[in-house]
Amino acid sequence: AESATLRRLDADACDYALEVTDSTNLLRFLEQGSLFVSHHGGYRYHALFADFLRRRSDVSSERREEIHRRAAAFFVRRGNEEEAVQHLLAANDYDAAGDLLARVGARMTETGRHRALAALLDRLPEAVLSRSGALLLMHAETHRLASRYGEAIPLYVRARDRFHGAGDVSGEVRALRAQALVYLDTV
Repeated sequence: AESATLRRLDADACDYALEVTDSTNLLRFLEQGSLFVSHHGGYRYHALFADFLRRRSDVSSERREEIHRRAAAFFVRRGNEEEAVQHLLAANDYDAAGDLLARVGARMTETGRHRALAALLDRLPEAVLSRSGALLLMHAETHRLASRYGEAIPLYVRARDRFHGAGDVSGEVRALRAQALVYLDTV
């Protein structure tokens, strides 16, 4: 039932996060027997079965958080930071999730993943967002790209203030340039 903690059942990720060695064979067996596992873009439990396993599980919340942290570490090493952030959020490790988003958020925006970035940023507590000019700036950008300019502008101002307080002149300039795009977008 520990495996139901994971969103996706990648054999290597399962082995690492769950500290086991037989995930490949087990996943194949489950798939071949049509035993509540689907393989669309990777293995995952059917939604109802996963929910059933999680509800019936005797896995402690501490162990679930540990599994999510291990899965996050695995996915960072694999270069799948977005999946890693999902696991950090599930582990309630909001500071680490924010730090990782600060490193990969710009790339997500540049590759058209601003809606996914917005959804991840929305899951961070306000205290984590407020500490980071980079996160505030990314959050503002996701609002601007969704044409929610009224929500974007105060975030740009907060980002600029955070960068100013940290003595980060280049951050201030980035926030001002990005805020100027709001006015270009609405012309």
